[in-house]
Order: sequence, then structure tokens, then C-alpha cells
Amino acid sequence: MSVKVGKKGRKKKPPYSDLIVLFFLYQGEPHCGYTMKKVIAETRIHEWLPISSMTVYQSMRRLANAGHIKGEVEKKTAYPERIMYRVTQEGKDYFDEFLRQEMGTYSREYFHFDLGVGLSVFMPQKEKMKAVKNRIKQLTARFDEVTEDLDAFVEEETIFPRQLLLDHEKTFLKSEIGWLRKYLKMIKGDE
Repeated sequence: MSVKVGKKGRKKKPPYSDLIVLFFLYQGEPHCGYTMKKVIAETRIHEWLPISSMTVYQSMRRLANAGHIKGEVEKKTAYPERIMYRVTQEGKDYFDEFLRQEMGTYSREYFHFDLGVGLSVFMPQKEKMKAVKNRIKQLTARFDEVTEDLDAFVEEETIFPRQLLLDHEKTFLKSEIGWLRKYLKMIKGDE
């Protein structure tokens, strides 16, 4: 895997959109930018990773320039020509290594809320409690949505494991809500 090194000597990860595009091309069916956007929308992958139409096209261009995918012009009678892309063996190897790296290594996740907690020492107690209660309310609403989605889940005709990601999100939300309730008790103890 070609890993770029940033200004400070840290390894730079390729964009996640590249991994998503390779994932769908890896299945063997060629896609142009338009059909790739449709497949991504159908799987609802955007619920976990922001991926816009522009991002799809940029990823396809970047992957083609790197030799990870190869495009062939296709001309259908009534439609304008389009470029249909397939993953190359180099692209499959890149995908496999990228996935192994993502699945097999730990990197600390940074949450904006953590910064708020750390810097909230100057925030009045009532404001802090109100903010935390509001966050709990929002997370509980999302927890309820995810739970409802999981309870109503019907096996989908897609290779993307949406149910697994929903379950992971539910577990995370439950833990976060539990921690926030504990934090709220700590704030109340400051009185």
C-alpha cells in the first residue's frame, strides 16, 4: 500500500471515499460515476461516512490516476458515452491492505465533546448541566431511532452490512449515554 507521509512525518490515510468506491468495484461489476452514486445511495453508507457526489467523482479520478481502477469508454445507442470503471489487481491489493490496516489497528478517536468537557471548568454549573442534559436527550433520541431501525430490520439485498453498523452505533450510544449520566452526577456533586 502506498502510504503518504505528511509534513510532520505522520502517515496519511487515504480518503475513506476511496475505500468505499473500491469496495463496490471489488464486487466485479463495472460502474461509471453515476451508477456508483446510485449504489452508494441505495446502501445508505452516507449514514456513517459523509460521501457526496463530488467526492465519488474525485475518488474515482484519484484511484484511476493511481492505477487502482481502470476506465473504458462505453457508448450506448441513445445515451452519451460514459466511462465504466473496474478495479485492477493493484486496486484490490490496495483495498485489502487499507482494510487490514483499518480493521487491525487502533487509533484514538477524538470527539469534539471531549474538548468541551475538558474546557468547561469556567462554565457555570447550571449551563454545564443544561448542555449535558441536552446532549443526553439528543443521544437518547438517536438511540431510539437506531433501536427501532434494528427491530424493524429486514435482510437487505446488498453486500453492505448495515445491520452490523447499526448494532455498533447502538452499543456506542448506550455507553456514551451511561457516561454522560455519570458525568452529570459529578457536576451535581460540584454544588
